[in-house]
Amino acid sequence: MEDPMGLIYVRLSTFNNSGLAWIEFELELQENLGKASTFGDGLSFDQRRSDSDAISSDSFAEYSREFEPYDRLLFRNGKVDPLEAVSFSFLVTDFTPTDEFYLVLDPRIPSS
Repeated sequence: MEDPMGLIYVRLSTFNNSGLAWIEFELELQENLGKASTFGDGLSFDQRRSDSDAISSDSFAEYSREFEPYDRLLFRNGKVDPLEAVSFSFLVTDFTPTDEFYLVLDPRIPSS
């Protein structure tokens, strides 16, 4: 849901149909697909707050945010087995001059 102040609350549920366990999960905001978000684009994972109670996951115990030169949210210290679902909640600050943006999902698997 978007409010007039440029905040969007996101609750994302995704299903692991990869056949491999996910041990981390990264989300990246992009105004233009394939191009890293920059400070001036007005898009972030609620960058104005240093700690946010709105960021959570039912499968990962910790998270970290990276703001520049990207807008990334990395969930870690958990696991999502194949054929199981995971949920994430977070705020997105959107002051971009465009009507759409992209949320790139990057589930991480164990390296061998």
